[in-house]
Amino acid sequence: MTTEVLAAAERHLRERLHEPEEYFADGRQALEELRAKAAAQQRARPSEVSRARALQRLAAERHGLTTINPAAVPQRLDRTA
Repeated sequence: MTTEVLAAAERHLRERLHEPEEYFADGRQALEELRAKAAAQQRARPSEVSRARALQRLAAERHGLTTINPAAVPQRLDRTA
């Protein structure tokens, strides 16, 4: 192969592997949208957990079972070792 052919092949590969700027911008926008969606889901989770606990309590009461109480909040001990 001649150097001209090798140079042309390298140029062709470089051009094919280079991501066009508009695709890069579209990908960045999609990434930002995914991050926003994930953040919204994180904010929604505590209420979903509360709702699930309430539904568990209702189901337990309907079946005559003891209610499920949330774990006690740990209390601070004023003792030192």
